[in-house]
Amino acid sequence: MKAVKDEFEADLAEAIPILKEALKALDTIKKPDLDAVKAMGKPPLGVQLAMKTVLIMLDLKPDKKNDPDTPGKKINDWWSPAVRLLNSGTLLTKLKE
Repeated sequence: MKAVKDEFEADLAEAIPILKEALKALDTIKKPDLDAVKAMGKPPLGVQLAMKTVLIMLDLKPDKKNDPDTPGKKINDWWSPAVRLLNSGTLLTKLKE
């Protein structure tokens, strides 16, 4: 049991500074930054991927929309819920929880 505890404590000691740095990084994000992201009609792939990751971390689901290439088929739309989250004004608070 001591070996498991020691391994856990070592992992925790490594993770805590990373968490603190991530929280500090969130403090650098300002409202104009978020406004610029939500104003993107068709954001770059990296922005889409980052917002999709945030939605998954927060257990938020994509909208279903019609696939423009396959009539009758639905596809996941992650951008609409991302914009709703950005509009809510709670994104940074939720990420810090």
